[in-house]
This record gives sequence, C-alpha cells and structure tokens, in this order.
Amino acid sequence: MFSYHGGSLWLDFVNTQSLHEGEVREGLPELIDLHTWLQGAGVEGLVLDEEAFARLKDLRAILRRIAEEGGVSAERRAWLNEQLTALPGTWRLTEDARAEFTPRGTPLAKMNWLLLHSLLDYLTHGQPARLKKCGNHQCIQYYYDTSKNNTRRWCKMESCGNREKARRHHHRHKSSASQEDSTP
Repeated sequence: MFSYHGGSLWLDFVNTQSLHEGEVREGLPELIDLHTWLQGAGVEGLVLDEEAFARLKDLRAILRRIAEEGGVSAERRAWLNEQLTALPGTWRLTEDARAEFTPRGTPLAKMNWLLLHSLLDYLTHGQPARLKKCGNHQCIQYYYDTSKNNTRRWCKMESCGNREKARRHHHRHKSSASQEDSTP
C-alpha cells in the first residue's frame, strides 16, 4: 500500500500523498492509515491521536513545500529552528563517540523529532541537486537520488519509469504508423 522509496523518513512521509487522474490523493485518510505507515517505516511504539494526526498532516504540507523548493528559505530556517528548540529530549554521548538524542514527551513530539531529524540530516549532509521530483509528469513523489552518477529519474522504475517508457514507446510507434499511412 505505501512506498518507502524517498531515501529518508521525511520524504517518505511527504510521499504519502500521490496524484491520481490529476487530483492529489490522500494516502493517510484515517488515523489507522498513519499507524500502518509508521509500522512500515520502522517507527515502533508511537500511538497517536486524532489531534496529533491533524498536526502531522500540517507538518507534511510544510515538508512538501521544502521538497518543492529544494531547500529552506530564511523564513523556513527560522521555523525549523523554533520547532527544534521546542522538542523535548536528552543528548548523550555513545560508546562509539556519537552524539545521540532521545526524544521525550508526547508521541506527537517524538514523531515530530523523527521527521525533523530526518530533514535536518538531509539539510546538513545531503546534496540539494540529489533531491528530485519523479520524472513522470503524473507523479508528485520525491526521492533522494543515491545513484552513482545522479541519473535516477523515477521514484520507482517498476511503476513510473515503466509507465513513462511505455507511453513514449506507444507515442513513437503511433507517430511512425501515422507517417507510414500518409506516405503515398
């Protein structure tokens, strides 16, 4: 039901919306759908309520705008810093000398932290040119291109890539057939 091809949690969450016949389709119409998505994304133990669900959808809209823009403006950076400052949690140094943050608080605060941490990781370690929208004009999915030469074009080759290739093949053969028909 859900695809996890974005390359990071925040993009996979953005991708819970899709395009069908020109209309945006909500992949999370009910709270139970969010819990199913969380389980598939490997996020365990969070039980969210309807209010948290609505707030996460608001966050998803902001994350989608960040994906569309390919980065953060000064205004979005201020918003992100405000959100990060408000998240409760504890930092600790691990045995292998890594800083580790453990979120505390409500399930919503923990989910916000997971999504914002994923975004922050992209903003600090990612390459903006590798954040791409699917090359299929009928798709609104985003992904982080990890291909060696930065040449990935589709969110998923099995669906969008094949569909687009079949469409072009059909168009080419239709064009050549109509040219043959018009030749005396």
